[in-house]
Amino acid sequence: MTLHADWKPAEEVAAEIAADEAALSRIVVDLWERVEALEREMARLRQGPVRSDPW
Repeated sequence: MTLHADWKPAEEVAAEIAADEAALSRIVVDLWERVEALEREMARLRQGPVRSDPW
């Protein structure tokens, strides 16, 4: 195994990994909220058109 002079300290790598995990977590939450909103919209559309005229 070859050692590279540009290797980072373990603490720096751990901090970068933690930042990446936090960013991914925010992305997952955002996508989950979008999926839920789409599911609500699909359920609303399945109910058919809304008639304002009761006759």
